[in-house]
Amino acid sequence: MMSEASPREQRIPPSSALVPPQMPQLSGSQHVVPGIPGGHRCLQAGLQPSGIRAHDLLSASLQGMCVLQGDGLIRFINPLLVSLLGYTHADELHGHAFSTLLAPHEQGRWEEYRRACAQETYAPQRHTMQALRYDKQAIWLELLVAPTFWQGAPAVLVACLDVTERHHLEAQIRQHHKMHALGTLAGGIAHDFNNMLAAILGYTELVMDDVPRDSLSWNRLQRVLTAGERAKELVRQILTMSRQQEQERRPLQLRGLIEEVLQLLRASLPMTIAIHQQLATDVGTILADPTQMYQVLMNLCVNAEHAMRLTGGVLER
Repeated sequence: MMSEASPREQRIPPSSALVPPQMPQLSGSQHVVPGIPGGHRCLQAGLQPSGIRAHDLLSASLQGMCVLQGDGLIRFINPLLVSLLGYTHADELHGHAFSTLLAPHEQGRWEEYRRACAQETYAPQRHTMQALRYDKQAIWLELLVAPTFWQGAPAVLVACLDVTERHHLEAQIRQHHKMHALGTLAGGIAHDFNNMLAAILGYTELVMDDVPRDSLSWNRLQRVLTAGERAKELVRQILTMSRQQEQERRPLQLRGLIEEVLQLLRASLPMTIAIHQQLATDVGTILADPTQMYQVLMNLCVNAEHAMRLTGGVLER
């Protein structure tokens, strides 16, 4: 920039009050550049477009733009932001408070930012907030808020960028990290549980050696041993999932597995729920993980038991 007093070039010091290009002062601003006589006039002329030019500039912006005055009332809103919010015409939003476009839990935070914008020491800041479209669909906007002037009066300029997709991707990444941490935690718990199961199964086998095989006690201990083996397989499955390895699939006869599940259920079901077992002789063979199939069958039966707990009923087939 050339000085009026001298043809030599002068640099603008860092203390000069320059306005970022993305946040122009729309009208009535005063910017003085120290050390340059008349500098405030040429800078004011360069950054202070007429009302029509400012309107056209904001209307053509590739970002959603709006100008607020008073208590955050919309005085101007460009077509892109109107469309982003799901409206048809700008007139539908003129005079409305900008806070009403935000989700209820964001409105208090927005008012704090808007009031802070009126302070002399305020610098433009970015805030990510949840907004509600006309159809009440939630979207996430990154807002750049800065003080300005509009038609000669103080105003707030808000630039809006739709970051809904980015928000969803970040949520997916956070969920992935949570699942990874959960898998690591589950793996550690499974190891400890496996050690406890080893003691339970070991002592059960020792007691069975001292009990006659044709006694009721031996049969009950055998069920404890069978349930313990199932728990051991479940622990193995948790460890497999935490290591993200392929699960074991092998030919499996469903009839025997169903009979085992029903046998365990009979001991836990209330008297108001009866079991009618009707199994075909030619059930066939499937390729599956035995532990997974056991869990599926057990969960189906337990869900049915919960549905009939108050009224009673029959669990069959």
